Amino acid sequence: MYSRYNIRKSFTLLLWLLTASQLSFAKSADLHELVESTKLQHYSDITFFLRLPQHPAKTDEHTRTIGRKGQSVRGVLALCTHRTEPQDVKINVTDDGRFKWFVKFADEHNLALVIWTNFKGYRTDISGDEMDEDRYKQYDKDFEDRAGEWRTGFRRLCRKYDLPEKNVLMYGISGWAQMAHRLALRMPEFFFDVHVHVNGSYDQIKDDGNQILWLVTTGTQEYGYPAGVRFYRDALDAGYHMIFRAHETLGHSYSADKRVTGIAFWEYCMKFLPDATDPGWGTVLDFE
Repeated sequence: MYSRYNIRKSFTLLLWLLTASQLSFAKSADLHELVESTKLQHYSDITFFLRLPQHPAKTDEHTRTIGRKGQSVRGVLALCTHRTEPQDVKINVTDDGRFKWFVKFADEHNLALVIWTNFKGYRTDISGDEMDEDRYKQYDKDFEDRAGEWRTGFRRLCRKYDLPEKNVLMYGISGWAQMAHRLALRMPEFFFDVHVHVNGSYDQIKDDGNQILWLVTTGTQEYGYPAGVRFYRDALDAGYHMIFRAHETLGHSYSADKRVTGIAFWEYCMKFLPDATDPGWGTVLDFE
């Protein structure tokens, strides 16, 4: 026979389990998946994950809605990853994942969080200015083909969930940064700013990349530091808006200081980021 205490305790436990399962379902319901099938040999499909903000801004007559949920987003925060398996990538956009501070930033600023599997197609062991002309030309073409599949998938994702395609904020570290800055250089029309950290190697500067705000962080002990300095100098010559910051004792690793720097950079950018929920916002900005 169960006592009233045991019955009450069991009932309380049942309510807790039901509530926990509902919360778990609610969190998983905010993650959406889209797969872009590859048509190129030796490559895998690109899997995108979308996390909608948990605390979207209040809606009004200018609100931009996402799908059928009636939620609104100001913009998109994109995280590049070096992981190739979808499940490994997915956990990075959960509340308690590896980059939970990005999740928090996205929620606070009403940004959709987008991440995708590493689609590869680029070199990490050599910088673009270290290749001869013919070798770089072939490399550039190969990456353009692969990046074109990313572009198709990203546009599909944005149109399916009614996300703004332009003025994306992007971040990448190490192998992630390799992809992030290469995408930004070739497809600046998608991005508002990009923060890359400890790249290791760098691509050649492209003329249109000066449309973006850049933050490049590294360390003087990082093996790609000399290439980073060259990248920064070439960027300035091409009229880029770029901050380059190298920590005196940092190698190929992360630091809390760089996280603070990155968040401060994004907070600054948010002052100028066109608001997709407000059609009255202009898209032509002057940072001079």
